[in-house]
Amino acid sequence: KADDAEVAVWKIIADTYRKHKRIIFNGNNYSNDWVKEATERGLGNIKNSVDAIPAFIDTKNIDMFVRTHVFSITECSSRYEIMLEHHIKTINIETSVMLEMVKRSVLPTAMLYLGKLSKAYMHASNIGLAPQHIKTILTTLSETIDNVAAISADLEKVFTNLPSYAVYDIKEVADAYHLMATDNCIRLRTAVDTLETLVCDTEWPFPTYNSLLFEF
Repeated sequence: KADDAEVAVWKIIADTYRKHKRIIFNGNNYSNDWVKEATERGLGNIKNSVDAIPAFIDTKNIDMFVRTHVFSITECSSRYEIMLEHHIKTINIETSVMLEMVKRSVLPTAMLYLGKLSKAYMHASNIGLAPQHIKTILTTLSETIDNVAAISADLEKVFTNLPSYAVYDIKEVADAYHLMATDNCIRLRTAVDTLETLVCDTEWPFPTYNSLLFEF
C-alpha cells in the first residue's frame, strides 16, 4: 500500500511537470536569453507592477482564489484597487520629494559652486592667467544646470497635470504615474547624477555615491 501511495505521488509530480515544464528555465533567468525563450514558449512577460496587478481580477485567477477559499471576489477587487492606489501614492510622494530636493538643494548648490568657480576664473584672468580647464568646467557645469532645471520643469508640469483616480479609472491613473516615473523622473535622476560629478564633494548637499559605497 505504501508503495502504491508513493507511485501515485510520483505520478502526480510527473504529470504536473509535464503540464507546466514550459515555466522551468535552468539558465540565467535575468538574461535576454530567457526573455526570448519565454516568448517562444508562449509565456507572458509582464515588465512592471502596474501591468501585473490586474492579474488579481482576471477571471481565471478569481475562480482559483474562490475555489481554494483564499480570497472572495470582493477581496480580489479590493486588493487590486489598494495595490494600485499604493503605487500611485508612493510615486506621488517620491516625485514631490525629488522636485523639492532639486529646487531647494541641488540647483542652488550647483549655482553657488558655479559662482565660486567663475570668481576663481575671473581672479586668475586678472593676473594674466586663463586656465582653460576651469573655463571648460564652467561651460559644462552651466549647461548641466540648465538641463537639470529644464527637465525638472518638465517633470513638474507632467506631475501637476496627472489625472486623479477620483475622476478617472484607477488603472489609467496608475499607468500615467508609472509612465512619469519611468520617463520624466528617470531623466531628472540621470541629469542630477551628471551634475553631481561636476560639483565638489564638499559642496554637494547630500551624501555622494562615493561616500555611500566606500566610506563607513
